[in-house]
Amino acid sequence: MELDTGSAVSILPYDMFLERFRDKKFAKTTTVLKTYTGELIVPVCCLTMQVEYLDQSCLLPLHVVQTKGSVLMGRDWLYKLRLKWKTIKLLKSSDPSHCNPRTTTQEKLKNLLDTYAEVFEDKLGTFKSAKARITLKEGSQPQFRKTRQAPYSLRPKVEEELKRLQGEGILSKVEWSDWATPIVPVPKQDGSVRICGDFKGGGKKFSKIDLRLAYHQIELEEESKKYLTINTPMGLFQYNRLVFGITSAPNIWQRTIDQILEGTSGISCILDDMIVTGKSDAEHIANLKEVLRRLHHHGLRANKSKCEFFKEKITFCGHDINSDRQDSCNGECPSPPECCRGTLLPVIGELLPQIPAKPCYNPASDAKLQLVAQN
Repeated sequence: MELDTGSAVSILPYDMFLERFRDKKFAKTTTVLKTYTGELIVPVCCLTMQVEYLDQSCLLPLHVVQTKGSVLMGRDWLYKLRLKWKTIKLLKSSDPSHCNPRTTTQEKLKNLLDTYAEVFEDKLGTFKSAKARITLKEGSQPQFRKTRQAPYSLRPKVEEELKRLQGEGILSKVEWSDWATPIVPVPKQDGSVRICGDFKGGGKKFSKIDLRLAYHQIELEEESKKYLTINTPMGLFQYNRLVFGITSAPNIWQRTIDQILEGTSGISCILDDMIVTGKSDAEHIANLKEVLRRLHHHGLRANKSKCEFFKEKITFCGHDINSDRQDSCNGECPSPPECCRGTLLPVIGELLPQIPAKPCYNPASDAKLQLVAQN
């Protein structure tokens, strides 16, 4: 039970009422509560509880509300019970790292990750604040493309992936659609260009948060789902969530993330990668806490196994970032392949989308591309 002198009444969460007191007599109430942010809460009912404290015994009201959390002792109980305030020596902080000033940075980090463990749950997140809308160009007409048969060796993997997406609610099986596009099974890297910011503003250590299945965390408006129908060897499927491959998806996702992070400092996010830093460990922890709080509030999820915390050097958008400098490429971004010569010009258009982009790459200085340009 928590004590709150700012609350006029004492409160019991509804789930605890069902678990422990559902057989107890209750009465309807006309009381309407208002939160400190101005939201109205209408209690489900009101219980009369026999309360014993030291040598005192009272019948006190307890309002049941549709919220989660602890039982809250308000002023209505405090007026009736004489508490021994001298024995109440410690107010428990919601952040365990505040209890001991000598707590190490790693202990604070562990406490922080434990507090926001829900952000790292091994499941798809759902952005709570809005849904995505697909806007068509004026004069667009429905297009239905027939399915392409996947290579025999890839078909089991394609079917397995379709079942996984359907199981997670990302896809829904449909029998008919005016719109449909075939699928192409390709590696996850889409070859899109990423613009990196300058992260040399005093950070000594860096944390990187990988957002799980980024686009899929945003649900689609019902009217937009029909535009994202795919035609597969297993039939027609409609996406229920934003999907990789449509022109507006990166802009929708980036705008959403920018709005979530608005007003923060030491934090930047490009698509599904987020970087956090601070001029000191304390500032770093504070910035990291604010990020996790906002992700949790909006229902987003991160992939903990791909996250890094308090590293002196991290790789972000193809760049090695540390406190001294921002290196261009970490060596994992290959140059255009040797095979892109004049004899293969007809297929270059199909190859380029599958070649990972190299940040800060200057094609004018590479002889491998000059031959193609001349032809």
